[in-house]
Amino acid sequence: MKFVTFFAALIFLLNASTVSARLYDESDSFELEPLITDSTLDISAELGALFTTGNAESTSILSKLALDYEMNNWRHKYSFESLYKQDAQIDSETNTSKTVTSAEKYKLNAEAYYKITETKSALVFWGNEFDRFGQYTSISTLVLGYNFRAIDGSLIKLDLNVAPGFTFIESEDGSTQSAPVLRGSGVYKWTINSNTRFTQTFTIETSEINTRAIIESSITAKLHGSMQMKVSYKATSDDDVDDTLAHINTQTSVTLVVNF
Repeated sequence: MKFVTFFAALIFLLNASTVSARLYDESDSFELEPLITDSTLDISAELGALFTTGNAESTSILSKLALDYEMNNWRHKYSFESLYKQDAQIDSETNTSKTVTSAEKYKLNAEAYYKITETKSALVFWGNEFDRFGQYTSISTLVLGYNFRAIDGSLIKLDLNVAPGFTFIESEDGSTQSAPVLRGSGVYKWTINSNTRFTQTFTIETSEINTRAIIESSITAKLHGSMQMKVSYKATSDDDVDDTLAHINTQTSVTLVVNF
């Protein structure tokens, strides 16, 4: 119920931003700029780590690598994310401390956009997520669809995607399933000032196997040169999970971002 309320609030924010975008647009003309511009290459890397000692010992490492490349009528986007955590636990039989892995996740996405008009594109998306301790150890999605830039103000931008395709899921017991899937996603960016930006991303993938929704909010602040600090909150909801597992998983992180 909390997730539904949060998502409803997000939709309200996005609808309200359509009006506020005109206020933030310095030219007040609200003319849409080209979705895909000249050839560019943008690479960014994120790294966050947490180490605790004493009564509780643990190690958590979060990383992300993103590449965005544009050339002529094509835009290519690639990203890789990882989360790894180890905890120290006491063995009840030997009464000694041992280190166990409590979280291990990897995510790889590849996207390609072909410009149809200045603000509309056809898209191809492939994504794969591995979660060693999750209900679904592997989720692969391949879709073909449509992308458009709904808002392109000077400080506020909103891109929306809708795409049908197929999903391939492997459960923790080793069984595999596949089914048609409908994927919707969006990216909302608000440049607060020259050094700070707010980003909101959301994705919904629904099929007869499972419906997964992911929402991530982040604030990125420039520290020096190409170095930035990012604070983010991420919530992932799965409808079809075992009673022993949570339907909603959240992740709060602080990472250092470097652009190349």
